[in-house]
Amino acid sequence: MSKVALRYLIECRGECEYLDYKEELHLQNDHNKADFARDVLAMKNVGGGYLVVGVRDKTWDPVGLKNPFTHDSKQLRDVVRKASGLDLAIDVVTHNIFINDIYKDFALIHIRGSSKTSKLRNNPSICKGGFRQNEHWGIKDGEIYFRRNDETVRISSSELQNLILELIEQEDKSEIEQQKSEPSPFMIEDGLYRILPTEYENFVERADLQENLKSLIEGDARIWIINVYGPGGVGKSTLVSWLANHYYNTRFDDKVFDGILHLSAKDTQLTDRGIKQLRPTLYSLDNLIDNLLFLFDCADLVNEPLDSRKDLVQAFLSEYKLLLILDNMETVKDGRIMQFVSSLPPSNKSKVLLTSRLRTSGWEKPLQVSELSSAEVKKFLRIKIKEKKLSLPENEDTINKIFKFSGGLPLAIEWMVGQFALTGNLNDVLNQVPSQDSPLLDFSFNSSWKVLSKLAQKALAVLSIFDDAPTMHLWSIALELPLEKVEEAAAQLIEATFISEKTDKKTNEKTYHALPITKVFASNKLKEMPEAELTATIAYKRYLQQMELVAAEMQPFSHLFENFGVTRDTEKQAIILARRATSRAAEFDDNGAEHLFKDALDTDPRSTYVLVQYGLFKKSLGQIGEAIKLFEKAVSYVNKSSGFYVYYNFSQVYDKVKDYRLVEFYLEKALEYHNDYLIARHQLGVVKSRLGKYDESIKIFDDLIKIELTRIPGPTDTLAYAYKSKVMTLLICKKHEEAEFIRKEAINRMKEWPRFEQKIIEIQNL
Repeated sequence: MSKVALRYLIECRGECEYLDYKEELHLQNDHNKADFARDVLAMKNVGGGYLVVGVRDKTWDPVGLKNPFTHDSKQLRDVVRKASGLDLAIDVVTHNIFINDIYKDFALIHIRGSSKTSKLRNNPSICKGGFRQNEHWGIKDGEIYFRRNDETVRISSSELQNLILELIEQEDKSEIEQQKSEPSPFMIEDGLYRILPTEYENFVERADLQENLKSLIEGDARIWIINVYGPGGVGKSTLVSWLANHYYNTRFDDKVFDGILHLSAKDTQLTDRGIKQLRPTLYSLDNLIDNLLFLFDCADLVNEPLDSRKDLVQAFLSEYKLLLILDNMETVKDGRIMQFVSSLPPSNKSKVLLTSRLRTSGWEKPLQVSELSSAEVKKFLRIKIKEKKLSLPENEDTINKIFKFSGGLPLAIEWMVGQFALTGNLNDVLNQVPSQDSPLLDFSFNSSWKVLSKLAQKALAVLSIFDDAPTMHLWSIALELPLEKVEEAAAQLIEATFISEKTDKKTNEKTYHALPITKVFASNKLKEMPEAELTATIAYKRYLQQMELVAAEMQPFSHLFENFGVTRDTEKQAIILARRATSRAAEFDDNGAEHLFKDALDTDPRSTYVLVQYGLFKKSLGQIGEAIKLFEKAVSYVNKSSGFYVYYNFSQVYDKVKDYRLVEFYLEKALEYHNDYLIARHQLGVVKSRLGKYDESIKIFDDLIKIELTRIPGPTDTLAYAYKSKVMTLLICKKHEEAEFIRKEAINRMKEWPRFEQKIIEIQNL
C-alpha cells in the first residue's frame, strides 16, 4: 500500500477483476453504502484487489481527491458489515504524490482475499441478513457478488465455480509466464544468504569508511539500526554491497551473521543511454515480511494475516543473527517498514542496515558517505578508464576538470566516462552536466528535490547565487526571510544531503556548503523561478553595496575594534550598524534604532558590543526582561577584552530595578577584568552599603581616598564622592562621632584644591 504501489496502479490505466477506479467515494447514504459493499464483496471473491479513489472512471485521468478523504479502515469495514453482514479485511491509506506536474491526494483501498484459488473455490463470501432488501438497489440475503473483467456482477453458486476455474487458469498461465521471464533477482542464494548483484566490476577501497561501517555493524547489540546516508551517486549502495559480500565470503572463517537478506528499493538506474526503470525488490512492509518468510522457507505462510507474519518474522530475527540490508530507503514511502524495524523486541539478535539520501531522525547509528577526494577521484578514474579501454588522458588538468564537474560523486564520474566512450569528446561531456535536461542531475537530485518543502526548494535554488559558501545571515538577506525560516529550510537541506554545515574553529562562524554539481542543479532550478532569482540577486547586491559603505566607515572606529579585540569583518560591520542605531535612539527614532539593532545582530549574532548596546537600548525603553536576555547572550561570548564592558553594563540594568545583590555580583565580575576603574569600585562600595555590608563598603571608600590623595598632579572628583559616601555609610550605621570626624577631615583635605569648593559645600551640608 505504498506510494510506489499507488503510482503503479494509476499508471495501469485500465480496470480488471483486481482493480477499480473511482473519482469520488461518498458513503453518506444507504444507496452508496450498498454499491461500495458490492464492489468489496466482488473483489474478495476473486482473491482481493484495489480501489483507487481520485481517478476518473473510463478515462482513467488521475484528477486527485477534491476533498479530504475522511474514512479510515475501521469505518469502511463497518460499512461493509452493515450492508452485507460480513467481516472483511479492508485497509485504506491516503497518499500525496507528484503527478502531472503538481501534488495530488489519492485514497488507496486494499480488499484482502486469499490468493490461494482452492480457498476461493471453497469459501465464497455470501451476504448474510440482507440490507434494504425492498429497494431495487438493496442487498439480499444469500447473494454472491463477483468481478467479471472490470464489472461487479451478481451470480449464482454454479456460475461462481465456472468463473473461479476460469480465473485459476488465467493466474496459472500468468505465473508460468512470469517464472519464465523473471529470474531470481539475487546473485547469491545459499542457505540463509540472499544477496543482490554488485553494481561494480572493481571496488575502490575506502578503508576508513569500510572499517567504520564494520565497527558499527559489529558494535553495541542494543543499537541494531545503522543508517548509511549521503547524496545520490556517492557510493552508498556500493559500500553496503561490498559489506554483504565480505560477510558472505568470510562466513566460514569468522561467522558474524547466520544469514543476510539484501533488498533494494531502487526503481531507476543511470546508464550511458539515460535513466533506466528497474523493478525494486523492496517496496512495502508486506513485501519485506514475505521476503523474510521465503528466506526461512516459510512461503506457505505468506497468506496469513500480516500481524501473524510479523510475529513469526520477529521470532526468527530473535533466534538468528541476520543482517538485513534495505537499500535506497528514500524511495520507499511505506512508513510501516521503519516502524517495524525500529520496534523489534529486546530479544532481537539481528542488525538492520539502511541506506538513504536522507539522514533519518531516529536514534539509530548514522554513517555519512561523503564525496571522493581528489586523490580518490584519480584512482577511481584510472580504474574506469582501464575497464572501458579508453584513451582518456589521465593528466592533472583532466582529473581536476572531472573532479570539479562531478563534485567527487562516483556515479557522476562513471557517467562521464561512459559518455566519453560514446562521444570521444570530453568537453562535450562536461558541457552536458549543467544542461537543463542532464540525466545525471535528474537522477542524482530530482527525487530528493521533490520531497523538499517549497521553502527548502527556494532556499537551495537561491544558494546558487553565492560564489562562496554563505553565512546564515547572508542567505536570509538574499531570501528576504527571517533567520528562523532559513534555519528551518537549512535543516531540511542538510537532512536531504544537499548541503553541509561547517563551523570555523577560530571564529565559530557557520557557513553552508554545496558540491559544485549540486549548485549547478540548484542554478537550473533557480532559472525556473524568475521572480525569486531577480529578488534574491537584487537583495544580495544591495547588501554588498551597503557593506562597501560600511567598510569605508570602519577607519574612524579602529580604536573601538582594537579595544574589544574585534577581528571578524562581520562583527566590525555589526558594530557600525549598532553605532548608527544608538544615534537613531538619541534622536528619539526608536523604530529606526530597533531595525538597525536587529540588522546588526543578524550580521553578527555573537558581537558582545552589539548585544550590550541593544540591551542598554531596551533598558532605556523600560523593557528590562528583553535587556536581560540580550546581556545573558553577551555573557556567553565574553572574552578578556570585553569582560568589563559586558558585566559593568549588566550591573546597571539590575540597578535600574534596584536588585542590589545582582548589581554587586556583576560589579565584582566587571572589576575582575578592570580593577583600576575607580567609578565602578565606588559604585560597588555604595551597593554594599545598601546591602548592609558596611565594613566592606567603608574599606572600598578608604582605598579610593588613599588612591586619590596620592594621585599626581591631584585628585579627581572620585575623592569627593568617596568621602561623601563614607560619611553617609557611617551615619547609616549610627557611628555619628566617626562620621563627624571624617566629614571634617574631608573638608580640610579638599580645601587644598580650589576646584573642590562646591563639593566641600555638599559635604558640609551632610
